[in-house]
Amino acid sequence: MRMHPVNNLDVAGGTFHSTLCAAPSTYAPRACIHPQDCGGATPLVIFSHRGALGLPSDSPVVTERSLIALAHSGVPAADLDLFWTRDRTLFVGHPVAMAAHLSVADVFALSTDELELRSPGVLRGSRLLELAAGGLNLTVALDVKGQERPGYGRQLERLSRQIRSHQLESTVWMWVWSARVASRLRGSLGSLSASKRPPLVFIKPLRDVGAPARDGQSLCSSQINASDGEEFVLLGPSRACANPTLLDAAPGFHTEGSMTVMPRWSPFASRWLTWTVDEPHELQALLRLGVRYIITNRPLAQLRFVSQLRAAVCQPPAAQSSRSWSSPPPPLADRGRRRGASERLRRVE
Repeated sequence: MRMHPVNNLDVAGGTFHSTLCAAPSTYAPRACIHPQDCGGATPLVIFSHRGALGLPSDSPVVTERSLIALAHSGVPAADLDLFWTRDRTLFVGHPVAMAAHLSVADVFALSTDELELRSPGVLRGSRLLELAAGGLNLTVALDVKGQERPGYGRQLERLSRQIRSHQLESTVWMWVWSARVASRLRGSLGSLSASKRPPLVFIKPLRDVGAPARDGQSLCSSQINASDGEEFVLLGPSRACANPTLLDAAPGFHTEGSMTVMPRWSPFASRWLTWTVDEPHELQALLRLGVRYIITNRPLAQLRFVSQLRAAVCQPPAAQSSRSWSSPPPPLADRGRRRGASERLRRVE
């Protein structure tokens, strides 16, 4: 079944189940995975970071084949970077990782022909949207890199119009750096934005780098402006930003506008797309806050871990094996070996 997380994901209320979450607190008023959720989808959407599966075969080059394989793996969503060549063609990939892979100084300086010669099969942004429109079973969040470069704004406008023209508002989202830029993008859609179609899903990133800290927690709420609630459907905090102090920004962010795409009763943290969450204990801490969307370099491992948690909530005690909680679940067995690779893959801005 195709998943449209923003419009269709229901988060059941209720008390905590002690197997999965800590006791109720001021900052965690709802269940993470509650018995009421057992009849439907798990209230968590896992995004693959840059199309990775968390396997040794992962590559910085995203191709049509690798993206389809990701969709077939059961991972429901992907966070993908985009860059453009000197002739203004958008491609999928992180520019720093791609430059290192291709041993070039700057992928933005390559022509389309040069890039495709050096990296056969690299996925064009236009082809990604065609796949999404054709039924690719993935929700994707797109982050156009090169904010400091001439032509960045035009690339954002072009991408937003393509998303709208393909009617992909629910399944193709965009990272946008400010409410001013988001407002300009909506205005650039002209008559398209005046239709009764849902608004584009814009995500505002929040970084912990350079943010003040208190008691070991990054204080990122100062990056949220009064106008953000009018323009952004989701916040995109880094994992360090996604802490209880960020919930203090909730009253100022519960405004009318595009935020109405989300259920009005959702906890504030359910509007966070948090990056990058590679370890199970990191995921559990976010679940306790009510987070519903995460980005990870290890989506298959995190899906297995969530499956273990769900089984503990939804299966009768007699049906659970003694191994379920008496020993670490299989995805955690190679934690130490993978940690170094995971750290290297964390988001490079």
